[in-house]
Amino acid sequence: MKVPLMRGCRCRSCRRQGKDRAKLARRAWDGGCAVLVCVRARMLARLATPAAFAESCTMHLILLVLLLAAPLAVQAQTPLQTVSVTPPAQLLHEDDLGPLLPQQPVTGGDTLRTGPHGSAGLQLGGDSVFTLDERSVVFIHSLDEAVPGRGPLLRLQLLTGALELDAYPASNRPPHDYRINLGPLRLRALGADLWAYVGSLGEGVCLHQGALEITGEVGAQRLDRAGDCVQHDAGADSLRLLPQGEAELKARLLAARAAPPQAAAPSPAASPPDAVTPPVPRHWSVALATLADRPGAERVARRLKAEGLACQVEAATAPGTYRVVTGTYASRMEAAQAAERLRQRHRLKHVGVFATP
Repeated sequence: MKVPLMRGCRCRSCRRQGKDRAKLARRAWDGGCAVLVCVRARMLARLATPAAFAESCTMHLILLVLLLAAPLAVQAQTPLQTVSVTPPAQLLHEDDLGPLLPQQPVTGGDTLRTGPHGSAGLQLGGDSVFTLDERSVVFIHSLDEAVPGRGPLLRLQLLTGALELDAYPASNRPPHDYRINLGPLRLRALGADLWAYVGSLGEGVCLHQGALEITGEVGAQRLDRAGDCVQHDAGADSLRLLPQGEAELKARLLAARAAPPQAAAPSPAASPPDAVTPPVPRHWSVALATLADRPGAERVARRLKAEGLACQVEAATAPGTYRVVTGTYASRMEAAQAAERLRQRHRLKHVGVFATP
């Protein structure tokens, strides 16, 4: 039997043309090149007409779209959820305050709070984990999906307490992008491990692995060596770089948090005011918000209480208005300084001070 050879075919049998036609003939009866009529050459012949070629291109395009859509469908559902919770811990979700539970989804707009000896660990996309220390409050601003070359983007604000981030990526995995606000500091951690803190003395952040960019109205700094820290003292207008200063910074900041508050010294008894002199107020307080209805003021108060701020709702001086108030200060200057700190820390727009009798 003479086996027809397909010109241009790259199969093993046809590449050996002219060497042993007898073997090619025997192979034809066993299902070789002649019986299959060179599958590759047959496919090329089928695509010779324009209609067949267009149909093949359409089918390949559909397959390509399906293959590309599969990973995108997986990325479109980037979960943020708790993986470990040590009570007491709470979650504020759409004005609904309740206990924080393990395996609980967390979304943008939620606020998490831990009490004494409490903690909460959250996992993003099955990879990176950030842990909220005791007596800490964090506000989850938003979560964006992954894009080529970068993992999910999570924006959050640490209002008070400490947070530890473990987001250094494994090999061949895109890094997760964290944008963290610490008072006046703006942090970008693209696949980095760090420790951050916000307290009465100011803010601090230490790098454990990777690289960290810090910007804000008080200055800018880049950390790329493990153990280096940056501290911002409350009321200061600049940053302090602390090379290999994590142990020192943690000792100072955490000791200030653990110290019990000092009791205020009793104020001396005030003498009766003169009959013609208007009374001078003895104290000042901070009005965190003023609203036209009491339910709205109570919603604001619940959110602030969930963030660890003691406050209450009372009737304002204007008829039909209510305000959320906190604190008692001896002077207007002290109250104004506290109002500015609270405005930045709790994302408040209209904060003022007022005198109390």
